[in-house]
Amino acid sequence: MEQLKAFATQVVLSLADKDETNESKKRRAVALLHEKAKSLGLDASEQDIDKAVEEAYTNEHS
Repeated sequence: MEQLKAFATQVVLSLADKDETNESKKRRAVALLHEKAKSLGLDASEQDIDKAVEEAYTNEHS
């Protein structure tokens, strides 16, 4: 799960300067995280991924 959170933070940071709505950025981050988790062989549920993205997003905007 820590690996997932770390990657979520990287993804959120990489999308920070994109000219998109916050909701669009979150959807892209979730999609990218799904692919990364799959490629790393991580057993991450959709809820785990959503939570990791939400936490990373909240941390970056607080």
